[in-house]
Amino acid sequence: MVKPNKKKIKCLFICKQRVDSYGISFGLLNSASFIVNALEDLGIESKIVTVVDSNSTDREVAAFKPTHCFIEAIWVPSAKFEILCKLHPLVQFVVRIHSKIPFLAMEGIALEWIKAYAALQLKNLHVSANSKDLHKDLIDVLKIKSIFLPNIYMPVKGFSCNDFEVEYDNQIYREKVVDEKTKIVNIGCFGAIRPLKNNLIQAVAAMEFANGISRKLQFHVNGNRVEQDRAESILKNLRALFAGSGHEMVEHAWMPHSEFLNVVRSMDLGMQVSFSESFNIVAADFVASGVPIVASHDVDWLPSGSQADPNSTDDIANKLKRAWRGRSFGLESQNSKALNRHNEDATDEWKDYLL
Repeated sequence: MVKPNKKKIKCLFICKQRVDSYGISFGLLNSASFIVNALEDLGIESKIVTVVDSNSTDREVAAFKPTHCFIEAIWVPSAKFEILCKLHPLVQFVVRIHSKIPFLAMEGIALEWIKAYAALQLKNLHVSANSKDLHKDLIDVLKIKSIFLPNIYMPVKGFSCNDFEVEYDNQIYREKVVDEKTKIVNIGCFGAIRPLKNNLIQAVAAMEFANGISRKLQFHVNGNRVEQDRAESILKNLRALFAGSGHEMVEHAWMPHSEFLNVVRSMDLGMQVSFSESFNIVAADFVASGVPIVASHDVDWLPSGSQADPNSTDDIANKLKRAWRGRSFGLESQNSKALNRHNEDATDEWKDYLL
């Protein structure tokens, strides 16, 4: 039961509008939308907006009049915050950081800007980590106060903050895998292709697994989303790996979340065995769709049986084999329960901060 508010809480989430050669960037927008869904379910008025740049933030804050304004990721300069915080002294501004240290190392301005925020020493400007590791690093090493506000996965109807039941169409999936006349195994390794996403070794492990069950692999990726330095080389190597192999890499365009979920449901297995993650929405998409997934230990809300060593093709292939065999007796339900527990704990963190 939500305790009564002495003051009405209103939360505004602001994402930077990001349209590039790949199309609209959905990751942060989806993440923030899920939080809005969860807060609305708790009776907290919330809204998400996108802006072209930091100059538009003042207009959005003035229009909505929030008690809390969450800036999704690091894109507002400290000089702009100095102005915003003085213009809106009753608003608590929170910069939510969605990456851990290994990924921040790939972003040239990350630590410089985080330290600049702290140096302002403004009472209504805060930094928030969505992972416990970064939260601890900010406090212990950088000596920066951090608010731990983890991701909540609540994209569609069927997710409730009251009982945290993940409702996926498990019967349709079960019928799909029981009728296994085809000699193809579809494995989805979705998300932007980046160095820390570890795409190539996952593809090699998927091939090893497919060979072991005597099936042709169809390895599904978002081939039009290549980000960060050296990522083009990864895609080039992936294409070379599959050329003449007898297996196939299927490249999907970037798409809205509702469309993406339909693609996820068509997979036999999912993979997210990356080197650095702070939550991983794609893994949650597979879990919510009732499709078994193998991820790395960095997706720490998943059970250990669904986690593999990102440096070991053998371990990844063995975990894929475990997931494949476990489909017929509902092994993926353990992942569903784990996601429920994460949602419950994450929502408690938001409630403790806001209410």
